[in-house]
Amino acid sequence: MITIKLPTIIKLEEKNVKFLELTLKNYDALAKIDTIFMKNNAKVLFNIIQKENSQIKSFYVLLLNGSFENIVKEVKVINEVLSVNYGVKNVGNYFISPITIMINISFMDEKAVVIPNKSFIRSFSALRGRWGLASLVFLYHLGYNYGAILAKKFLENGLSNENVLVLSLEFLKQTGMFNDYDLTMFNPERGNVVLYIYGSVECSNSLRRKSSSHFLRGIIGGLISEIVGREVTVYETKCIARGDRFCEFIS
Repeated sequence: MITIKLPTIIKLEEKNVKFLELTLKNYDALAKIDTIFMKNNAKVLFNIIQKENSQIKSFYVLLLNGSFENIVKEVKVINEVLSVNYGVKNVGNYFISPITIMINISFMDEKAVVIPNKSFIRSFSALRGRWGLASLVFLYHLGYNYGAILAKKFLENGLSNENVLVLSLEFLKQTGMFNDYDLTMFNPERGNVVLYIYGSVECSNSLRRKSSSHFLRGIIGGLISEIVGREVTVYETKCIARGDRFCEFIS
């Protein structure tokens, strides 16, 4: 698994931090920029490089031990540098980029919203604490509708039923809902499935020593129901929250 750090907000004890965004004609400028950083005793804490159309965007978080003004001045005279944007906002030990980095996760033609893992799970826990058993029904149907929409999106692209389920599971894996999965059986005519989920975010963080998947169980139910064209109920028969190696879902 590759972990990508998105340094839009970072916490550091050091005070001399700056954000720098450059638009470049080509990749040749990168080596020249690195030389300028070294000469001015600037340490690169983070760097994101991305090609946009015919241009290169390079975003840096720098820890400085010299003049940032000199760095900017030298970078601006490089022929391949088209634009320079820089600055920093800070609140205590938190340093915030003044340059917006849009986090775009591809969901066909839509942009996905990123929710921090702990905030996601704490929201579920707060819902359970306030509404009790009723919240579990709510979470299931929230997930169910999400799963149905996800499957419908892929069905509209002409994929087979099994491929829609596999692609949907891959999407959920890539967006952090779980670490991995094993689809051991799927009957698209009858809507029967046996699915192992490894490292479910919902169940990994559960404090309850029993089956704890309601949102993800709903997603899987929505996926299968949309694929087979009728409502299918999914059950969780094994759960990592109660000590099992994986979460098992059957329908």
